[in-house]
Amino acid sequence: MRAWAYAERTMLRGALVSLALVLLLGLCSAVYGLEAVYTALEPLGLDQRAFRSLHTLFAAAWLVLGGLSVVFRWLGSQASMTPGDRNRVGAALVLFAFSGAAALVTIPLGIGSGREYLGFHPALAAPMLTGWLLVAWTFYAHAARGLLRRPVYVLMWAVGFVFFTVTFLEQYLWLLPEVFADPIVDRRLQWKATGTLVGAANLFVYGAALYLGERLSGDRTLARSSKAFALFGLGLLNSFVNFAHHTYHLPQSHVVKLVAFVVSMTEVLVLLSVLRSLVAGLPASCAATTLLKSSKGWTAAVVAGAVLLSVPPLNAVVHGTWLIAGHAMGGMIGICSMVVFAVVAVGLGERGLLYRRILAVNVALALFVGWLHVVGLADGLARLNADPALISSFAYRPEWLRISLYPGLALSGGLLAVTLTALVARWTRAAFAGRLSPWNPGPPHEDSPHRCSPGPPEQAELPDPDPAAGRRVHPG
Repeated sequence: MRAWAYAERTMLRGALVSLALVLLLGLCSAVYGLEAVYTALEPLGLDQRAFRSLHTLFAAAWLVLGGLSVVFRWLGSQASMTPGDRNRVGAALVLFAFSGAAALVTIPLGIGSGREYLGFHPALAAPMLTGWLLVAWTFYAHAARGLLRRPVYVLMWAVGFVFFTVTFLEQYLWLLPEVFADPIVDRRLQWKATGTLVGAANLFVYGAALYLGERLSGDRTLARSSKAFALFGLGLLNSFVNFAHHTYHLPQSHVVKLVAFVVSMTEVLVLLSVLRSLVAGLPASCAATTLLKSSKGWTAAVVAGAVLLSVPPLNAVVHGTWLIAGHAMGGMIGICSMVVFAVVAVGLGERGLLYRRILAVNVALALFVGWLHVVGLADGLARLNADPALISSFAYRPEWLRISLYPGLALSGGLLAVTLTALVARWTRAAFAGRLSPWNPGPPHEDSPHRCSPGPPEQAELPDPDPAAGRRVHPG
């Protein structure tokens, strides 16, 4: 099990490094908007778009790597690592590290795709996808037998590996001349593929939340409940239709928009219900519990905002403004990142409550998201009746908005970066402490060092030998 522990710890290290880059790049992007900064940097060839592209790329890496660390933790409870597993996982880690470093160097040099989330050059897609497929191969080698009788989080990961692969390839359909030549088709495919990419990442995050809830509470029923499977099914369906929220301004069927609205709202409501059930059985004296409760609270807030944003007339006013970015930050940091923070806390054996630090992060995030909503709404309303000739130059913005926009982003974003850094610094020291390596991976992989409350030891989830079990999807 020690080799799996090394793989888990390496993924956690990669996730924390990615988050540190997200904080640095996000702060650089906000500060770049200050007139004194961009007037000095633009002549040097430093573009704000490079900061933003890297910021979104490593934000996605933070979520995915954090989710994969839980997958390796689960694999460590199922079987020992074989030589083949060791070779595949080792190669995947090298490929991921190479791809991330290459993107970090090439994008600022102007070598990239300019696409959303995957702004790196298409050549880097090959090592990324190869590493992903090697991890998927390792997962299926141990999870495929009796897959339909395993807890829902295993099914989420199993489908997530396939989903991520398909949507990753779909992101590059723009390389086909007939797609790139049609702007409407290109935009539809880009948002559809990006929505599915986010949906695939969410499957790993949702699965991680359910896994943590089971391990911390000792209650194995939630991960096999009808509510958890409803979240799984709705998450899959939403991955195919949620892109419609971003394409209201493009020609498409109104039925697609209606289905997207209904499915998205239902998924988030079910997620809120699952999180409520999950945190109800968790021990109070645990940082992971506080983080999962924070995720529940932000889910409720995002639900309220998503209902309004999905109304077409309101969407038309704020689409393309900072308000949409604020909504995305509320979901990515408030919901998903809080779950991944809980993953990190458990994976690194966090024993402190960290209540003040977590509260500070939530307050700073609320201020940051709130400011993005204020300036985004003001921008959208000002744009509504503006002269079209002024749109590209942003000259339609009122004076107070032009003066306060980037200083407000720098201040609120800086406060959020500082509060997050307090957590990242604490956990980064723990993640890189000692001589954890493939040859000296550390203590055996056990739950006791980090468990917040007593619970049953984790056991390999072998298929039910009862022949009748083959007719059951899950044991209930």
